[in-house]
Amino acid sequence: MKNIYAIYKKCREMLVNIDIECGKVSNLIVNSRAKSRWGNCRFKRETRSYEIQLSNRLLQDGVADDGAINTMLHELLHTVDGCLNHGAKWKCLAEKVRKNYGIVIKRTDSADEKGVPDENPMEAKYVFKCEKCGRVVTRYRASRFTEMYQHYRCGCCHTGKFKKIV
Repeated sequence: MKNIYAIYKKCREMLVNIDIECGKVSNLIVNSRAKSRWGNCRFKRETRSYEIQLSNRLLQDGVADDGAINTMLHELLHTVDGCLNHGAKWKCLAEKVRKNYGIVIKRTDSADEKGVPDENPMEAKYVFKCEKCGRVVTRYRASRFTEMYQHYRCGCCHTGKFKKIV
């Protein structure tokens, strides 16, 4: 497993080299429980510092460093004053990183973009098909539509009824 501290140090130096001053980071955590996020930055009021978490999936051997570096840069940008959200200032700094290093920092990334094998791709629990045009509609959670699909019409052909497949 890669060292989170080495990645942090490298990313902090990258930002300092382009005149981006990060806030104080007091804690780095390798998160093995998070399944739907790559990283997290949290401000700790009591210490007036930040805690950064990275998914252990990014730090595994055999996974390219690019995903971990990209995520660490993303989280470090949140430590800059006024950048705890993904607002205009954060986006401006992310663009500065792209211009200087060619690293595209986005709000969200897929496992493919991070270079990590997708362990648990989500499978739709509900699949419906329009009887007229053949459009397939999938849902991952129960909803009004999944319970009463007979009362809905297709958004493509506007007249077809849905038939439940799964």
